[in-house]
Amino acid sequence: MLLEVIVTGPDEARIATAAGADRLELVAALHRGGLTPGLEIIAEVVAAVDIPVHVMARPHDRDFCYREDEICAAEEAAAAARSAGAHGVVFGALDAAGNIDVACLERIVAASAGLPMTFHRAFDETRDPLAALDVLATLPAVTTVLTSGQATSAWHGRDLLKTLIARGGPPAILAGVGITADNVLAVLETTGAKNIHVGNGARTDGHIDGAKIQRLRTLLTDAERILAG
Repeated sequence: MLLEVIVTGPDEARIATAAGADRLELVAALHRGGLTPGLEIIAEVVAAVDIPVHVMARPHDRDFCYREDEICAAEEAAAAARSAGAHGVVFGALDAAGNIDVACLERIVAASAGLPMTFHRAFDETRDPLAALDVLATLPAVTTVLTSGQATSAWHGRDLLKTLIARGGPPAILAGVGITADNVLAVLETTGAKNIHVGNGARTDGHIDGAKIQRLRTLLTDAERILAG
């Protein structure tokens, strides 16, 4: 089972990796839901660890609709992430009606020269999540969808998460928001999730907490062993 952890810099990346993270999502301004990090930080994080680093390309946190200049900024961010050695890009865009903005996504995919894309929690604001997933499935570069099941947490969105996961992939469903060591097993059991994303669940008082990540890693490994029989 995959454990993805949000980090904001190389020190956090090292701690998360040593504690058992399988993949990192690198962001700036975590308190604002994550924005595009700087090129220097991307390069430092990629150099600091030996696991995949996926980089947020998000020019603002107002919503998930972007003007032309903002799309250009996201293109630049995606291209910079690739040039700095990132292994994937994290992005999401909607039109004013709450549908997937396919044209915008295709531009970011092109800018990142085909890096795998995680469509982030813009998905949780789509008008029709099942239709949105079908649209994303037509875009080969979109390998992952991060979602809480359109709820305030993955636990509260467990019914939709179960439905999305049961549809199979690609893209793979990455369950996130509000997941901690205290509820991760319940989320796994009720949704069938195989991929877990944690942000605050890997932190204590806002700081990355290796012990929390280690506990999550142990729980996921044990759950995987049980499922394997």
